[in-house]
Amino acid sequence: TPEAFYLDDLYIGEADLPTGLAEIDHSKGLLLLPNPARDRVRIQRADTQGAATLEILDATGRLLRQLPFPGGALELDLNDLPTGMLLLAVTDAQGRSVARLVVER
Repeated sequence: TPEAFYLDDLYIGEADLPTGLAEIDHSKGLLLLPNPARDRVRIQRADTQGAATLEILDATGRLLRQLPFPGGALELDLNDLPTGMLLLAVTDAQGRSVARLVVER
């Protein structure tokens, strides 16, 4: 086919493979100020309806901290978190939103 071809025994083309990962809804969005941050960051949810859970993960996906996110905005102390890129995931009844945060010292 014009979209894929074989070269010797090597197939080059697209493949739809299941990964077992849930789809992440980026449309709801999280606002992180400032980003990059040093000591504290303010996390603002675009959708403030209802309670949620905030998960802080490192770049490998390891869970560093989990805490309740009652709604609206939250001030987060970063002093006990490592420097580098962290993922902040907020999960509520409508789904999950993920944002990247860079922690500098």
